[in-house]
Amino acid sequence: MGQIRVTVIKRTGRKYFEARWIDPVTGMKRTQTTKASRRRDAERFAVRLEEKLNSHEREIRLVSFREFRAQYEEDVFPAQKLKTRQTTLSTFTAIETILKPATIASIDPAAVRKFSTAIRKRTKSEFSVARHLRELRKILNWAVRNEFLASAPGVKIPAVRGRKGRDVTHEEFERILL
Repeated sequence: MGQIRVTVIKRTGRKYFEARWIDPVTGMKRTQTTKASRRRDAERFAVRLEEKLNSHEREIRLVSFREFRAQYEEDVFPAQKLKTRQTTLSTFTAIETILKPATIASIDPAAVRKFSTAIRKRTKSEFSVARHLRELRKILNWAVRNEFLASAPGVKIPAVRGRKGRDVTHEEFERILL
């Protein structure tokens, strides 16, 4: 379980100390001014900020997206059929290619919209778009159940019109009747 650690720094040419930490969602360094020119006051601010950043309604695991994917594959894949496993792997590859998430928590509603749009541009089939979005929703719901996410963003699956496949030929129809 990763806890966010806040450190206090004083950059040259600045009047106030700054609080610095690594954002677990994006993996980027974040800074915030403490508006304190004395180190003691800045450290008190940093302690309050650290408590605020680490408080969650429900404790979630802060892991990289690769670690999350490995955990998902280890837990879910043994129970899946081969075709479903291939679909899930395809969706994970698309997520990594399109979104490049640092953590599973970085997949928010805006990222879901971006993913949906990019998948739609890649493929002409709405069935494929629906399949990837269905898998994404399944992955995000599993992340919530296993405390990798506090809540899953909504994933709207498009209603697919028409049918998938082809017509049965006359010869195939006769074989069915036999």
